[in-house]
Amino acid sequence: MRKLTVVFLAAFAAVVAVPSTAMAVAVEAKAGVSSVKAANDKAAFDAALAVDIKLERFFSILPEVNFQSLGFDVGSTTTVTNGIASTVTMSRTYYTFMPMINGRFYVPMGSDDTPVFQPYITAGVGFGYSLYNQKNPDGNDSATGFMYQGMIGGKLNIGMIADGSASSTNIVFEAGYRGGQLEKSGTKSDWNGYVVRAGINFGF
Repeated sequence: MRKLTVVFLAAFAAVVAVPSTAMAVAVEAKAGVSSVKAANDKAAFDAALAVDIKLERFFSILPEVNFQSLGFDVGSTTTVTNGIASTVTMSRTYYTFMPMINGRFYVPMGSDDTPVFQPYITAGVGFGYSLYNQKNPDGNDSATGFMYQGMIGGKLNIGMIADGSASSTNIVFEAGYRGGQLEKSGTKSDWNGYVVRAGINFGF
């Protein structure tokens, strides 16, 4: 796992160095919800910050850091003392960071350089690192693993909506699937689930 982490970080650093040859660069921030199969598909808060490095008109590279916050119950124990039953519930809160490298293909929309709406397809791979806090009994631990994702979305250009002139600001919407397994001491958790997010893409 350490070798995988080193290789990924090296690749991530190489991609970050690409902007000198890029056509355009934008920052993309988005938030929404995602699910995790290991938590019985319970919804989690999901957010991401990415750099959209446009290499040509219809293709970009996006180094991205995803964050997910998820809390759920993992079991309960009931005891009876003097005829009185009491239940203690074990719960965990996971804070998962997922740096990823994505490729994005922008679907051509006629001859317009900046269409009102620009659909895209994004796919990427990366690494998951999850810290969790447990209650009843109290405890803290972590898990790591390989992650991948695929998204379908689009950018809505603010300027083209307002007055028909291209703007560097876009509203983004996307939905897709993220997969992978997080492992701790040989125990693997299924981290597959949907992702739905919206945000802003701002060029500079």
